[in-house]
Amino acid sequence: MKIQSAALCIALAFAPACHKADPAEKSVQMMEDLGDAADKANGDCAKLADLVKSIAAKYQGDLAAMKALDEKTKTDKDAQKALEEKYSGRLEKAMPKLMKLLKCADDATFKAAAAPLDGLY
Repeated sequence: MKIQSAALCIALAFAPACHKADPAEKSVQMMEDLGDAADKANGDCAKLADLVKSIAAKYQGDLAAMKALDEKTKTDKDAQKALEEKYSGRLEKAMPKLMKLLKCADDATFKAAAAPLDGLY
């Protein structure tokens, strides 16, 4: 019986449905993905829009938790500080790439593709 219990625990440990991803980690990963997409698109707004659509789809299941975390950190300064301490290095590294998103900020195709991510970048 102990072997069966151990096997079940191991199986559950590696089952994706059993793990809820940290919304802060997902947010940072998404920012890194957006930066990489902007870098890859190199100013081509249509290409960037396509890449952003796939990123939005990738994080679709996490968006509500990510937005809730964003709202929480607007009022909880301790939580905001903890997140900044934990993720500032990664975000600082992604920031130059993220700035390239601004080239397409007024492009209608990009705006439509990025709409699901509103408020998160």
